[in-house]
Amino acid sequence: MEEGNLNTIYRWHIKDPIYWKEDIRVTIQQIGHDGSLYERKDDWSVSSFWYEPIPSKPLPQMPKFNARIQDYESKKKTEE
Repeated sequence: MEEGNLNTIYRWHIKDPIYWKEDIRVTIQQIGHDGSLYERKDDWSVSSFWYEPIPSKPLPQMPKFNARIQDYESKKKTEE
């Protein structure tokens, strides 16, 4: 990564929220232009926030790290 080539982008959906009931999958397409269009290979990270009525039921306990990543590589390969 070259110094000075970092960007930060914020998108808060206050006026135009995105609603979902159980889960959501978001794809970020990265298109660059250097005289012609090309697919960029940038490193992105995303956070999602949700709001619940209070009081709500307690969330289930978070699974241990190894349990959460056990099928990460196989899912990653099927998405490519």
